Amino acid sequence: MIKELERKSGMIFVKADYNREFIDKAKTIGGLWEKPYWVFPENNEDVLRELCLKCYGTYDGEEDSLTILADLEDCPYSYKGNSLMLGVIPLATRYSRDSSVVTAPNVCVVKGEFNASGGSARCPSVTWNDSVVLRIEKFPRMQYEALPHTKGITVLQETKHSPEKQEKENMVAADTCVWKENEDGMYQPPHADKQFDGNLAAEFSYCPYCGKPLTLSKSDTCITWDQIKEKYPEDRSTMSVEMEEAFVRDCFNYYEQEGFAKKFWTPHSDYANRIGQSFKVVGRCSTEDSDLSVLPMWDIEFSDGSIIGAYPEEIIPREMRHNGCSLDEIE
Repeated sequence: MIKELERKSGMIFVKADYNREFIDKAKTIGGLWEKPYWVFPENNEDVLRELCLKCYGTYDGEEDSLTILADLEDCPYSYKGNSLMLGVIPLATRYSRDSSVVTAPNVCVVKGEFNASGGSARCPSVTWNDSVVLRIEKFPRMQYEALPHTKGITVLQETKHSPEKQEKENMVAADTCVWKENEDGMYQPPHADKQFDGNLAAEFSYCPYCGKPLTLSKSDTCITWDQIKEKYPEDRSTMSVEMEEAFVRDCFNYYEQEGFAKKFWTPHSDYANRIGQSFKVVGRCSTEDSDLSVLPMWDIEFSDGSIIGAYPEEIIPREMRHNGCSLDEIE
């Protein structure tokens, strides 16, 4: 990934993760290594931009990348030295025969595991016996399109972000106070530690901290249920805590983009007397008041002021119908 990009005195300074193709091509477009930056003349910016998008998927506010799943049984991986590669992108490296494999910062093993040792003392290698599936974030689209084939690769999410969009967002941010939605569905003011749920944040027209007109910036996260199943192929009972927390966040995002029902329903005996009643969503339940294993759940409030925790099958129309709900006008 590109860590820094600066312009100064007619030159462009780029600090980025190691990438062999970037280094080789940088030398052909006037690039000079001045630790810790590669330095390029500004008049070569057009080819520098193309190179950065190809090798890193980003350049100066622009992004054209994918989040993918790569099954190492089928995908067109290769080796370069002691690193496992997909295109020109290093995925994992073993530094000595008996050392553990180290994945790149944007790579996560979601299924299987690498062997404890691999290769020889002189030529260590990334090896595995059974199926290994990797989730790779910010994989450059150009690299994906240049692969000899895409068998074994599933695209989970596409990100295409132009400088024009960034400029527009910067203009909005300058004229208003932007509260951004975080992974927990809460809105965070830029100058306060306090967080607000969606309903409460929507009650403000102006930021109570700076007085500017308030803009709520929704998360761009958009994911399908099929993508969630691909992203988390293991059974939930075998997930690590970190993986289960990520799974729950994606479930929250998925259900909330579907939308909530207008009436409460439940297949359970608890709160059966509430069936058919209207409600409003107060906010997401969290591990502060619920066990991780029962999430996602939402706190909902009925007209009489009673608040309960509700499951997807009680307030998400598709899940309600799947569990036998026959109420009319729930959407």
